[in-house]
Amino acid sequence: MKIGLLIISLIITPSLQANRNFDYERFSLNEFKKRPGAKVYLPKNLNEKKSWPLVISLHGFFSSPNFQNVYFRAKRLVTKKGFILVVPYGIRNYFGGRFWNATDYCCDFYNQKVDDLGHLKKLIGSLKNHYPVDPDKVFLVGHSNGGFLAHRFACESGEEISGIVSISGAGPLNPMDCKSKKPISILQIHGTRDKVIPFEGREDAFPGAFETIAPWSKINGCQENFPQEFSGLIKGKRSITSKGWKKCEQNTSVLLWTVHRGRHVIPLPKNITIKIIDHLFSL
Repeated sequence: MKIGLLIISLIITPSLQANRNFDYERFSLNEFKKRPGAKVYLPKNLNEKKSWPLVISLHGFFSSPNFQNVYFRAKRLVTKKGFILVVPYGIRNYFGGRFWNATDYCCDFYNQKVDDLGHLKKLIGSLKNHYPVDPDKVFLVGHSNGGFLAHRFACESGEEISGIVSISGAGPLNPMDCKSKKPISILQIHGTRDKVIPFEGREDAFPGAFETIAPWSKINGCQENFPQEFSGLIKGKRSITSKGWKKCEQNTSVLLWTVHRGRHVIPLPKNITIKIIDHLFSL
């Protein structure tokens, strides 16, 4: 991966520490002492009498939770849409940039061998124990490197979640590496002019946007033999069209939202974040 392009493009414990000077709570896991944990955003009307959807938002390479919040503007929706938002920190590499060890291609460039899959799995388990999380509505939303990690988690630990959204990320190069034990909803969002993670994929590195979602049509037992074209989400300079499978087992879907003329850091319109959240919660 071209590190320069990526840079340009872009402790959870039983005890919870809330800082009144911020709009979030900090969480950290004792077994991962080198990690700064995650930011947790709670709806103002949170109560223990009901279960709440959980959305975990994963930043990209050399990025941060702060940038992820600016890019995927979900924290302003936690009360309106009624969900818990968690934005974790990736560990720093030798140059100080945060990353996730998602695949052989992305993005453990200095062979630090960080167990991000295990960390994320324990994070989800701790959140379920600490907050009134609906276990049937746990979702990952990742950008770039975070999108790679979301796909890996879906393939290897899919029983923990209900669906993922990958923005400018990609799935495993070999579809046989994806061994999910249950149907999971997949939404891939990708720009046709992405030069960092090209829409068409890169040989011997990662599949294209459509090739990333296609294997899930079989994993999810989708009814249609071929992908369906759906109406455009947005018209204009950066129109967004939808393609894939909606009628799959356990109310799952497998979709690709193509952002025509969109680049790696896609300037998502405000209502697209709402559409993403509505899509997830309709599952």
